[in-house]
Amino acid sequence: MPKPYDDAMKKLVDRRPQDFLWWFFRNAQFVKQLPYELNVENVYADGLLEAIIDGKRALVHIEFQSYNDLRIGERLLEYNVLASRQYDYVRVYSWVIYLKDCGNVPQSPYIREWSEDEETIRFKYGSIELHKVTAAELRQKGLIGLLALLPLTKDGTQHEVIEEMIEELVAA
Repeated sequence: MPKPYDDAMKKLVDRRPQDFLWWFFRNAQFVKQLPYELNVENVYADGLLEAIIDGKRALVHIEFQSYNDLRIGERLLEYNVLASRQYDYVRVYSWVIYLKDCGNVPQSPYIREWSEDEETIRFKYGSIELHKVTAAELRQKGLIGLLALLPLTKDGTQHEVIEEMIEELVAA
């Protein structure tokens, strides 16, 4: 719903768009006016968990990846902002978990630049490449919920790893 000043300010920008561009960037040249409405599609996170971290309410956003998405940082940023907005601007920690070797995947932070020396966005996120983690490292966490990921680890296809995983899952 538009706020009281919105219509008036939109008309002001519509009448003299070049003036606003020059105000921000002296070397800008107006091309055309675009629609005001920004389309927001339904976005579904793979996991969104509310938590208390260091005594403060937070959200943890999890994305599972099975391919190398060169725009993963941008996607995580979008999910992060939408989740923060939807849940009272609480801090959101985003994590991507690669389920297999996806090659040279983008690394945190995601950086968008205006130019080589001017960043517009710097967004940090966590990243776990399961194929680089050993079964022992994952098992060391002592977390039953992670056992099903053991076959995706560096040595997770070894017969003894699978047998131990099944035994631990049955016991749980």
